[in-house]
Amino acid sequence: MGWPQAGRILRRLRENRGWEIPRFAVELETQAKAIGRRLPNQENLVRMVYDWEAGAHRPRDYYVLFVLVYATRHELAMRTIERGSELDRLMGAFKAMGMPLDRRQFLLASAALAAGAVGRPAVPAELDEEERLAWVLDHPSAADLHTAAYLRRTVVDLLAQNEVTAPAMLLLAAAQQLARTTLLREHAEPGRVRQELAVAEALSATLTGRLAWNVSGQRDHKTAARYYQQAISAARTVKQGWVEAFPQMFRGTLAIFGRDDLDRGLGLLEGAVALAGDGSSHVVAGWASAFTGEAYALRGRERESRRAMEHAALHLTTATADDPLWGLFSVEQLGGFTGVNYLHLGDPKRAQPVLEATARSLGVGKPKHRSVVLSDLAIALIGQDHPEHATAVLNEAIDLVERTHDGGGTRRVFVAGRKLWPWRNQPLVQGVHDRLLALATR
Repeated sequence: MGWPQAGRILRRLRENRGWEIPRFAVELETQAKAIGRRLPNQENLVRMVYDWEAGAHRPRDYYVLFVLVYATRHELAMRTIERGSELDRLMGAFKAMGMPLDRRQFLLASAALAAGAVGRPAVPAELDEEERLAWVLDHPSAADLHTAAYLRRTVVDLLAQNEVTAPAMLLLAAAQQLARTTLLREHAEPGRVRQELAVAEALSATLTGRLAWNVSGQRDHKTAARYYQQAISAARTVKQGWVEAFPQMFRGTLAIFGRDDLDRGLGLLEGAVALAGDGSSHVVAGWASAFTGEAYALRGRERESRRAMEHAALHLTTATADDPLWGLFSVEQLGGFTGVNYLHLGDPKRAQPVLEATARSLGVGKPKHRSVVLSDLAIALIGQDHPEHATAVLNEAIDLVERTHDGGGTRRVFVAGRKLWPWRNQPLVQGVHDRLLALATR
């Protein structure tokens, strides 16, 4: 077998957990901190992992850390190796390196002793929230309900900021939140703590997926889909329908607006409505119903679209402040969906008053959503041959997009701008097209 075979085993162990090499390096660092060891900087550590997996070197001084990464709590506590487990496969890699059996058993005993496998470390009481989280991240097995609740509150706050904060600025915070939550969930024992961390991970992965798609100009569908799948995988370990419905809803919109797969998107959206329709979140059920209404309108099925919008309104008017995502989507935002549905159905005259009323009601609190509504209003005006009025509205939408850098708003203003092409020689329209060109080259 030899070192190359051992390297391949190490690589498969890492890849089976869905980790890239930098993520595995973070795991090694976490285990090292927990037992009081110092490691090289991450750049050097990543380079060493590449060498280990290529079979160029053995991880001599890091054997115990590998054991701590892959052994279960039970294996450490009992100092046993369960057949077929990750630890068993790791020991196979050590054997391929020429390590004798007694040395492998000694490493397991050393890891168990280093980890203090007899119990979970207690979190110091005097720490504030951020200090407490930093301490728990250094001691992942100490994660408790307090930690899970704090992570969940933090990601809900980030979700609320998504309406007013530039996506690129928020993406870093969301990705960090996701990495922290995923790490702690992987170390948590089965039970309520792991369940609560799974909720936080599902929310964090969904937000990260939305932001990644937004920052890419709604072009990087693959990255967004990967985050949504991570969110759904975490959500399926929790018996609350809304947790899975939330990422599935955005997976459905990605299929429709990112991949032009209306059939698949509609199926995912209807599934999301059914999941959240168990009463676990009227906000998510209403939100998903609104997207479902738009999907039916895109198909030209007005009756089904109207029925979905009625269900959305019912859910959102039923929602109360104890809803897990209260405030993230409200009945006031339904007008934007109703208006765009009329556009999809070829009725700009009916769309105009609905979109005008929605734009007024949104005010200054939801600039990203308002930029989309104003763009749709411009399209409704263009559809009635009112280019002067349309350019005034579209200029207001572009103002908001320049401020928010929102991918959805950007896509919508360009759609409206293209529809002004028949009037391209008019000075007002030329001014709008100049602004759009500047936006495209920003």
